[in-house]
Amino acid sequence: MLDQIVFILLSLSVSAFIVYPLLKAKAGSKQGFDSNHRATDLEERKDVIYAAIKEIEFDFQMGKLSEDDFNELRQQYKDEAIGLLKEIDKAQPGGVKTAGKKSAKTQSARFCWNCGEPHKTGDKFCSDCGTDLADSN
Repeated sequence: MLDQIVFILLSLSVSAFIVYPLLKAKAGSKQGFDSNHRATDLEERKDVIYAAIKEIEFDFQMGKLSEDDFNELRQQYKDEAIGLLKEIDKAQPGGVKTAGKKSAKTQSARFCWNCGEPHKTGDKFCSDCGTDLADSN
């Protein structure tokens, strides 16, 4: 009888030792969702949208999409990307720090709606792709 009680207590303590870190990690993941994780998630979604835009452009060039379907899909993805880039701007309240810049206050976190490259608030055209940035406002 004593052997059974010792076995049960030992089994419970080993189970608790194994399960406790798993439960702690699960509870911590719900509470530990901070702005860095949100920014990472938004960046990943941005990459998926850009890949989708490139895919529909390729499909259109290959003749798999009609011009009307291509224009409609491209506009939907562009609108989604613009909204996502605005969310990224909000998720990074201090701005984007880049090499050679003195502080985050000197450059606000703004992105080109076409290629996703960061640009300053007063820029009228993207320095990377030349897109008119006034269209995104």
